[in-house]
Amino acid sequence: MEGFSKDFGTGYGFSDGSQFSSNPTFSHEIDKVLRQVQELHDLDENEWSMRTYKKQYNVPAWKGSYNKERNVMRIKGGVKAPLEKVLTYILEPPYGVRNQGKVEASNRIIEKIGSGAVLFYHEGQGKVLCCCRIAPRDGVFIAGLKLLTTDTAIFAMKTVDHPSYPPKEDGYRVNAPLIGLFVQQEGDVTNVESFLAEMDLGGKFGKVGPGKALGQAVQQMVYLARDIPRQQDVAPPYRQLL
Repeated sequence: MEGFSKDFGTGYGFSDGSQFSSNPTFSHEIDKVLRQVQELHDLDENEWSMRTYKKQYNVPAWKGSYNKERNVMRIKGGVKAPLEKVLTYILEPPYGVRNQGKVEASNRIIEKIGSGAVLFYHEGQGKVLCCCRIAPRDGVFIAGLKLLTTDTAIFAMKTVDHPSYPPKEDGYRVNAPLIGLFVQQEGDVTNVESFLAEMDLGGKFGKVGPGKALGQAVQQMVYLARDIPRQQDVAPPYRQLL
């Protein structure tokens, strides 16, 4: 992620035709999914069963756990960086810069739902490998970021239906009921809780739950915790959405 501009500009991540939504359903849905992330954060620790644990030199430990009743996995750990920097590099566009350089997928804002909340279209390109072809996948997501205090933030997103973006015949529509973060800075470490409910990627990938994804997700967070403190300080893209 080295080399990103320090000023992403007010148009970063926005489609030219984006507008504020007049549909109260989307506002209700984003409030609902944000509350779900808060509820997951508030659960007693004994309601999570630990499945995996990873530690690298000079990086706080990360662990993956699972709540069977809600069918949600949690990845929990710390990053030695300020909250603003963690959010910038842990969130994908339009909120952050994670995976910004990838050409395999794109996010385009359809509507601005309100302060910190958007409706966007995600499109992942298909791939042709030596052994098989991976079909393209897409989805319409609502997402919202709230700064609860100067050192605490909550982020949530989920897929929704939108009449202007029906499923494509040559690909698969992703179904993701909940993806969330609860982020809180304590001293020089920002603690991160990442939540993921079982999602359906369609096709041969099918449903992705804790058995398939938890170990890989924990490893990815360990890499991020190692790399984020090394990255340059940039103007957080999410600021333009608040």
